[in-house]
Amino acid sequence: MTYNISRPELFLFCTTILLLTMLISGCSRNEDQVQFEREAFITPEGFTEANSLREIVGPEDPDDWRISPMFQGFLEVKVPAHPNPTQGDFVHIELLIYGIESINGLMVESVNERNEFQQLYFHGRGTLEPGILTISFDPIRFSPSRVYSDARGLNRVLIYDQNDNLITYGDVMVE
Repeated sequence: MTYNISRPELFLFCTTILLLTMLISGCSRNEDQVQFEREAFITPEGFTEANSLREIVGPEDPDDWRISPMFQGFLEVKVPAHPNPTQGDFVHIELLIYGIESINGLMVESVNERNEFQQLYFHGRGTLEPGILTISFDPIRFSPSRVYSDARGLNRVLIYDQNDNLITYGDVMVE
């Protein structure tokens, strides 16, 4: 038994297979993103120690500053939060943005051991330009009361795009 398949039928068949493959891989990517976001809200257990010269000087926390599945290939954390721990010095995080129009806006929030959220940084001026973007904030912003003693402890930093998609997260210790 032989089948005669016309070119339009073959094209339709191949297109259908391609679309199904993309749909299945897209679902997996969504599940990976959801899992990544769940992990971001697990109680932090450590942090990557870095000095004010941008050097990692202590053990690296393998959970810090991973890039979410949705943003892999679009940016990387070039230099993690530093100084970390901080004793009141401004904290800096350096991102390396790849490509044009890959990330729309940026919002940085923290959540502390008491589950209090604070906005640390906002860049809402459209898409991010390729290159290095340095995020800087005063650690007193970890505290809702803006009292330094309330900022002490391990704080989770969450970096989102303007559409509330989690990009990366890490931890900052305030001493």
